[in-house]
Amino acid sequence: MEQSKAGYYADFILYPLLITGLSVFEAGSFHKFPDLWLCSLALGLLMWMIVEYGAHRFILHSVEAFSRLHERHHATPSAYVGTPIWISLLCFALGGFTPALILFGWDVASGVTTGLTLGYVWYLVVHDAVHRRHLKHGSLLYRAKMHHALHHYAKVRGNYGVSSPFWDYIFGTYIAPAPRRSMTAVGEGRLTQGQTGGATHE
Repeated sequence: MEQSKAGYYADFILYPLLITGLSVFEAGSFHKFPDLWLCSLALGLLMWMIVEYGAHRFILHSVEAFSRLHERHHATPSAYVGTPIWISLLCFALGGFTPALILFGWDVASGVTTGLTLGYVWYLVVHDAVHRRHLKHGSLLYRAKMHHALHHYAKVRGNYGVSSPFWDYIFGTYIAPAPRRSMTAVGEGRLTQGQTGGATHE
């Protein structure tokens, strides 16, 4: 849903603070199995990539109530459209931290939550950059911009992963980039749907 600028960027402040707090707490704690937290963090990152891809493809583009809201983002990509912070916090608390705490204890719950939120912050940074920033050609964020631009402007559906194209490769929804000149135009939002290249198995 559309938010105020302050509401939209609140995530950029709160979640890094949460990640820092959990990391500092873990660094200062004694652990019988110190690698458990780091492994849980890696698992959380992987979980975020799956959640991001799945939610984007199967909810935001498939469930009518959500797809209508998501269409507003596609119509005006630079608008401050996103998930309100209280909803995202609730999702991380009930969908990640609480089940992990009950089933596996604090270390796993803390690590998984840190990984999930770290993935979410990277998603926020990438998504904000691809729609609002002028990026250096060839940079990591520029490549992400090209990948996501095809999601918005290609004539086929695909490129649902924003922070990573990994699951697009796995599930056959990766849209191959067109020649460089066309891709530059896509990144600047100048192409119409019929002008982009690439194919996918949607």
